[in-house]
Amino acid sequence: MNNKVGLIGIIATGAMAAQMLVPVVAHASTSVTYAPTVMEVTGQQTLRPQHVVSNDPWSGKSTSWVPVYYLQEALKSIGVQTTWNGNTLNVTSTPSGWNVNVSSAPQTGTPPAGQMQFSIGGNQDEFIRSPKLVANDPASKAPTSYVPIYYANLFLKQRLQMNVTWTGTNWNMTSQLNHYSNEIAVVNGKGYDVTGSAPNASVQTASGETLSAWIGVRMSSDGYNQFVFFFLNGKYLGTDTANPSLNIISAKAVGNSIAVTYAVYKKSDSYADPTGTPVTITYTWNGSKLFPNKPYPQQFS
Repeated sequence: MNNKVGLIGIIATGAMAAQMLVPVVAHASTSVTYAPTVMEVTGQQTLRPQHVVSNDPWSGKSTSWVPVYYLQEALKSIGVQTTWNGNTLNVTSTPSGWNVNVSSAPQTGTPPAGQMQFSIGGNQDEFIRSPKLVANDPASKAPTSYVPIYYANLFLKQRLQMNVTWTGTNWNMTSQLNHYSNEIAVVNGKGYDVTGSAPNASVQTASGETLSAWIGVRMSSDGYNQFVFFFLNGKYLGTDTANPSLNIISAKAVGNSIAVTYAVYKKSDSYADPTGTPVTITYTWNGSKLFPNKPYPQQFS
């Protein structure tokens, strides 16, 4: 889903695990610990809020929470527009050129009481639910909704396809466009050009990582020297084949995989007019390597 993508994050409060959450909600000032935070977006320090350290009632372990407001402000600084009405985080638009991953997302439903839910374009991201915490914001002294950084990072990485890290004090976010510029630089460094500022295809793998594919054309060539360049969470994996193809028709997301369609040439065909039946090979990340679903045609081996 490109460009002005409607994205809705529905956050509902309630009494789930009341014996664990009520003390935090009703008596936040005595149930949580505050710590300094540095929020960096594309390498620039933008915000320095206090984050909350409190137990995650699901894991029973201490975790870090940041007010939803500061997440909104960080996203706004890279062109992701949002609204917040007290229980719904609504991302109304994303920058031109962004790809947002909505693959394998079921229809939106109402989350159980006491849970947070993120969704994109009305599709529920079922794998990202978390408890919601309400505590006093030291800056405003008012009760404020806090989001667990761990779960927010899952959403930002898997659905908005951003690079994010949390060190315990620093929350670093890299915009998708900046992330893709790094991938483009790798492809260019191999002597190939790409078209556009976003991958030809990008999917969430079965293990929750982001697999992207770029069709690259050899620089200063007649155009009939092409590879598909694959990246996993921004890390270069390699090309689709050992030798370049003459004409790669497309690379498209298919579930958790990427399907690449190659033109097929008969002996009498010119480069500009392949007449053979195109061949589609699906590439899937199995957790340790990328593998095709069928052997390469002889002409591409």
